[in-house]
Amino acid sequence: MNKKTVFIFILFVFILMCVVFLRFLTGMPLLTGDLPFKHLQLAQAFWHQGIVFTDTSIGGGRLVFATPFHVFIAFFAQFFPSQYVILVVTFVSRILTFLFLASIIKKILPRMQYCYLFLYAISIPVIATMASPSPLAFVLFLYVASMYAYLNNKHRCTAALFFLFSLHGIFENFLSIATLYFLSRIKKQEPSSLFFFLLLFFCAFQVPFSFFTTTVMTYSSSSIAEFGGFMSESIFFLLLSVVGVLFIWSSRKQHYAIYLFFFVLFILSLFYPVLLPYANYFIVYLAAHTLSLFTRIRFHLKYIKPLFFLFFF
Repeated sequence: MNKKTVFIFILFVFILMCVVFLRFLTGMPLLTGDLPFKHLQLAQAFWHQGIVFTDTSIGGGRLVFATPFHVFIAFFAQFFPSQYVILVVTFVSRILTFLFLASIIKKILPRMQYCYLFLYAISIPVIATMASPSPLAFVLFLYVASMYAYLNNKHRCTAALFFLFSLHGIFENFLSIATLYFLSRIKKQEPSSLFFFLLLFFCAFQVPFSFFTTTVMTYSSSSIAEFGGFMSESIFFLLLSVVGVLFIWSSRKQHYAIYLFFFVLFILSLFYPVLLPYANYFIVYLAAHTLSLFTRIRFHLKYIKPLFFLFFF
């Protein structure tokens, strides 16, 4: 990593650490909200009951499928306090996600990689996953790592990571299928056998199983931070992304399928905030176009440009 990427990485780590240590210094609980404790409870239930178990506290006693995240947490919770385990797993997942993402962005968006990484580091959905630990940070790590493995032709790692990602829910399975399809188009290749395997897994297992199981990945109803949403996006980011649409408009015919998919994903995230962290990758992509334009603006006075960015951020 060069100096700019290292600086953004240090800023990212600092933000994540502040989320935890400020709570620790003020004497507040390390875990906030009901969601982290619910997943710790599910991890404990898996350890005693197995992969599929009944949880009477949600959904009227419907079946719950233990994900790889719950298996991972349950194992290490046998040796360390569970609340520290989920915090460390979330923190490490966020760090690794950033490193893999930085490598991907450097390859596919070299001209605005710093703008993208900076906006990603300060985006609310990223910070929120650290503020309230849940499987989401771990799942996003699997998602980004699987794309990194695919783009670097690591076929076995790609298969393992995408499959683990798909095990976290019906939407993750569908997203892995869509991602493999779009990645194959980017590399101008035919869909791999992994694509058809996950498609079969989706139709034969995930869809039927979803009628008998429930999920606990719930957040506040609002997807706008200024309206009180937790897993949300700021109006400022949304405005930057709207301007960014103008920059990709000329290539809409070339990448219409990808743009349409993420646009639909963003619309769905307004009603289902749990989808917003996935849509956030595209929102940041659009906003990075706008920020990249701002960085290229020339000012006659030397100190106007820093003040300009201070005003916006």
